[in-house]
Amino acid sequence: RPGDSRHDARDGSSGGKGGDRARLTCSSAPADLPCTQLPRHAERRAAMAAVKDAFDQTTTAAKSFMATAPIGVKASILAAGGAAQGGVLGYIMGGLTKDLAKQMANAPQQPGMPPPPQMPFSGTPLQLARNFAVMTGVNAGLHAIIKHARGGKDDVKTLMGASFGSGAAFSLVSGLSQGNKLTGAATMGVSFALIQGLFYQIGQAIGGGNNDDDSEYDATRAMLFALDLSKYEKNFKKNQLNDRTLTLLTEETLKDSKVPPGPRLLILDHVANTDYSYLKLAVPPPPPPGSATAGAAPTKGAAPALPGLASAY
Repeated sequence: RPGDSRHDARDGSSGGKGGDRARLTCSSAPADLPCTQLPRHAERRAAMAAVKDAFDQTTTAAKSFMATAPIGVKASILAAGGAAQGGVLGYIMGGLTKDLAKQMANAPQQPGMPPPPQMPFSGTPLQLARNFAVMTGVNAGLHAIIKHARGGKDDVKTLMGASFGSGAAFSLVSGLSQGNKLTGAATMGVSFALIQGLFYQIGQAIGGGNNDDDSEYDATRAMLFALDLSKYEKNFKKNQLNDRTLTLLTEETLKDSKVPPGPRLLILDHVANTDYSYLKLAVPPPPPPGSATAGAAPTKGAAPALPGLASAY
């Protein structure tokens, strides 16, 4: 209609800068989207972007918290998450096995044919949800505790130890063991551990092995994720820049690791303003200036001071 600003924006009859902006906005709209719906479309896109930003911030905060949380808190959170996943899986499996068992029971039996085999995981969906929740929860919690007790080593021994505990817990809660429950729990725990160890060795053989201990990069990975620089994690691993060397990072070190100038500044600023005292450092930080030990002579047998070490801080 003549005089309609929306019509004018479409055909370009609006004059001035306002008309130019209207024409540009409408021309950038999808072909099937009327110009009158552009404000609503922009609102939806803004809402989706806000949800994504909130999710990214929550994920970053969770990863940073887990990287610095005490082992008791970390193990409890991981156990709860594992139990939730196992509960959902057990409930779904319980429904499937229940339907399958009913179909097998109603199937006609031919003379001389053996009876149908027993289902390996029998019980109601709620029972299987409970059993799987205990198994996966114990596995996740024990894995975190054993890994922490072994200095962050996440190898076949850690996996087998966690699998032994989860197998024993599954045996006790499910009642699968006959006779002595403790003996049955130990037997199932050993079975779980051996199976896990076998799968681990097969994976190592297929994948060619991996000597990198990812547990030494927990804080480094959390830092890069918080700065939206996760793509440079491979640079850190290639140059063996892990959590123990995090507070020793310098401009030259990051430059040698092929990290661009912008990310280098972000990383160094983050390290300088973050407390990493909980990490096992490769070299302990120097004493603060003015302290009693700042100018003291090194004790007999002590390692000599490294030149330029203070510049890393």
